[in-house]
Amino acid sequence: MKTILLCSGILFLIVYASSAADQNVGLHGEQLSLLQKQCTKSAAEFYQRWRSCEGERDYKNHYNTKRNICFITISAHCRGPQDGVLWVETLFDANDNTQYGRYLCDGELIDDKPAQCYVGANRCESLDEFRELIKPYMED
Repeated sequence: MKTILLCSGILFLIVYASSAADQNVGLHGEQLSLLQKQCTKSAAEFYQRWRSCEGERDYKNHYNTKRNICFITISAHCRGPQDGVLWVETLFDANDNTQYGRYLCDGELIDDKPAQCYVGANRCESLDEFRELIKPYMED
C-alpha cells in the first residue's frame, strides 16, 4: 500500500512539474519572440547608421538568449585607401554599439592576411577563424 501511495505521489509530481514547465515554455516563447522582433528592428536601424565604408554591404542579426544581447555582424566589401579594396566583417551589440570583434583585410582577396582579426581578447589569422570565434555570439 505504501508503495502504491509513493508511486502515485511521484507520478503526480512528475505530471505537475511537466505541466508547469509547458506553461513556462509558452510564456518564454512569447517573450523570446518579442525580443527577437526587437532585435531585428534594432539591427536594421544599426545597419542603416553604420558607415565604416561604402560599397557592397550585408548584415545578419541574432538575439542571443544566454547573453541577453542583440548581436549584428556587418560584412562589407568596399574601396579602401588609394583605390585599394577593403574586406570588413564586424560583430556589434546592436543596442549599445559595443564592438565585440572585427575582421579587416586590405588585400585584393578576402583570404589575404588580415590587418585586424579579433573577437574579444582572441586574435585570429583568417576570416574562417573569425567566423568560428563569433559563433558563440551568433548562435545559441
